[in-house]
Amino acid sequence: MQMKQKISAVFMVLCAPYLLLTACDTKEQKEQNAKWEEQASFNAQAYIKQKYGFVAEVTDANVDRQQGWISSQPLSNVFVEMRHDNRDFTVFITGEEKSVAGADTYQAEEIRQAVWDTVNAEVPGLRVMDVYAVRKAERRGQSDTPLYEKRYDGSNLAEVLQGSVFSVNCYYPESNFSTRKQFVNLEKLLGMECGVRAVFYSCRGETVFEQETRAERNWTASHAVYCTAQRNLAYTTPMTGPCEAEYIAHDLKQYGDFYYSVSYSERQKKREAPQFREAAPIEAANFDGHGVMDAVLASKAYQITADVPLTVHIYYPCSKIENFDYDGNMHSQTRIAAYRMQDGEPRYRADLIETVGDYAYGKIEMEADVPVTLEFLYDPK
Repeated sequence: MQMKQKISAVFMVLCAPYLLLTACDTKEQKEQNAKWEEQASFNAQAYIKQKYGFVAEVTDANVDRQQGWISSQPLSNVFVEMRHDNRDFTVFITGEEKSVAGADTYQAEEIRQAVWDTVNAEVPGLRVMDVYAVRKAERRGQSDTPLYEKRYDGSNLAEVLQGSVFSVNCYYPESNFSTRKQFVNLEKLLGMECGVRAVFYSCRGETVFEQETRAERNWTASHAVYCTAQRNLAYTTPMTGPCEAEYIAHDLKQYGDFYYSVSYSERQKKREAPQFREAAPIEAANFDGHGVMDAVLASKAYQITADVPLTVHIYYPCSKIENFDYDGNMHSQTRIAAYRMQDGEPRYRADLIETVGDYAYGKIEMEADVPVTLEFLYDPK
């Protein structure tokens, strides 16, 4: 039931913007869309009968659409909504001609459970999992719907996932992945010629895990205040063949009043830590017109240096920022500010922040051998 609701919710959220744009179709195009949807409905019924052996009811059909900046282009592939034995599901199939070559969500929950069992056998304690499997060929519309071409029989999981861009997010409370250099079962599962991405998140504390809503648990790898052993990436492409797995830790460290973590480009082979020191603050007036106007200094100042390009993720206690103000949108008056000398010219920048628990979060993009002075500003404007 949960998976069915998720599929329906994803479909509605992703389709809503371009369903509004169908009004831009010409009369002739709307007639063509209707023909594609009618043919696809017949195709979907034949496809399901051949694949699963039963006849399903068609409840709706909508053409896929190629999105543009201000309009969308209808395509001949169609999302056909179906129902069988009180189960709603989606079939993605052509409406241009008679065909039984499609993909569907009918077994999405069974496949998700199989992936869950495989992951949990290797890394016990799994609590929440998101699974996405998108067909490579002929897919342009709703990117997160788990569509599968082959029937799952309980023993052919890797074969079912073959031909998809497969992604799985796994959430754990207080799990340490650093001792697990290889995820053997996962490599067997994910080691096929398709795009694969597996991300493991570890929440800092059972209480935090229980209290966070599902939406708030949509963490990024940078949010190390809640994720101490954040992620393992397993990926492969048709060019490289077998799955290559790499453990990437964004360890949370502390300097002075704040915490920080560091991330690097996947292409960055040399990975050295940045250096911090307290510094003389930069006059707040220098940032006028660069993200703030008439701001005042609200924190200590720090200088960051790095020998290689990297990103520093800063988690600064809200209690240490004077007049701290954050309301979750553009009107927030606290900014994270960065100053650097580049090509002989001073560069000033003040950016919006986010909050992670009791911390103000911001990130600083570092270039090699270009020191950056970091501070927080309060902008009453």
